[in-house]
Amino acid sequence: MERNVSKDREFQRRFNAFYRVRRGKRWQKSFYGILQHEKSRNPDFRKVLLDLQKKTKRVETSFASKLVATINPRLPIIDRVVLKNIREMGNPEIKLPYPKAKNRLDRIIELHKRLEKLFNDFLRTSEGKYLIIRNMKKLNADLKKEYIMKIGVKGVTRLYCL
Repeated sequence: MERNVSKDREFQRRFNAFYRVRRGKRWQKSFYGILQHEKSRNPDFRKVLLDLQKKTKRVETSFASKLVATINPRLPIIDRVVLKNIREMGNPEIKLPYPKAKNRLDRIIELHKRLEKLFNDFLRTSEGKYLIIRNMKKLNADLKKEYIMKIGVKGVTRLYCL
């Protein structure tokens, strides 16, 4: 039986802990409603970003990226840690536009596309493959089973890449 993540409090509690979600109940209701709606689709970052903005009145770049990456582990997460690491790897121009920047949403969407390419290119390298294998070994069998039951095989693949 497939879970309804918009109503599954245990899933929400774990997701909130994993991604450090510190938002109110109204925000979470909107977020998990979008996640439930998108989870059976091939999520589009642009659509999710705009839906989340419409429902929460905030530009939630990080959480929009976490939502789509939970469904499709080939999509990148945009947060301060990821951006910092990418800049340190020789991409100093990779950063979020300022809140008042012209065409901010378009620039965020372009940034996500650029990160998707960087992310997938990296996972094809020997270092990327090594990190996936190393992280797979860290997850014990019980944890793998638990996550597969909770978020499905795609979500477990995403956790391996973290």
